[in-house]
Amino acid sequence: MLSPILGAFENEATGQAFVPPYADRIFAMAQRGTFPTPPQLTIHTGSEDWQSPPASALAFGDLTGAAVHIAPGRGHMLGKDYVGPLLDGWLVG
Repeated sequence: MLSPILGAFENEATGQAFVPPYADRIFAMAQRGTFPTPPQLTIHTGSEDWQSPPASALAFGDLTGAAVHIAPGRGHMLGKDYVGPLLDGWLVG
């Protein structure tokens, strides 16, 4: 079983696994407290996200102080109706 690395995925039933480049290093840095956390780090993931599971996002958020938002009923692709208003809010500031 993979450690709770954000972006890592393992499905024992199908034998599929994925770990993004440097994901283990980033998580280890967060565990050591050396991850250069931006002042306003926010993580958005879906409750059904297979690639960035909510538990991993929450663990990373706990280590870095990032705000974590879990979109109910959504997968890895959060959808335009979710992401669009986020981007509009950042652009308007």
